[in-house]
Amino acid sequence: MSINKITSTTYEKTLSQSEVLNKQIIIVKQALKLFPKPWKDFTLYVGKEKLTTHIESISCTCTGIQMPHQHYLLRDENLIKQLNLKPNLGIKFQKLNDKEYQLEQTLQ
Repeated sequence: MSINKITSTTYEKTLSQSEVLNKQIIIVKQALKLFPKPWKDFTLYVGKEKLTTHIESISCTCTGIQMPHQHYLLRDENLIKQLNLKPNLGIKFQKLNDKEYQLEQTLQ
């Protein structure tokens, strides 16, 4: 199970096995307030790399056709290569300003 911690400037989480297998990072709905709107590009610094990416919004009926909803994902190939995703890896997004964010691994 993923652990999430959200503040006004940070989003910390632990990656699940599903995220690693699907090569994506799930952004919970409560953390969306930290980021630009889905599909709007922003700069993400990962180590020494500067990436332009965005959060995707995907329509879903995984809880039944009567309960359609959205899932929010970050699935950028360059980002995935930089992070070397593993289950239970802790990561932290830090908002630098409205268009720039830092992503780092955290100690677990």
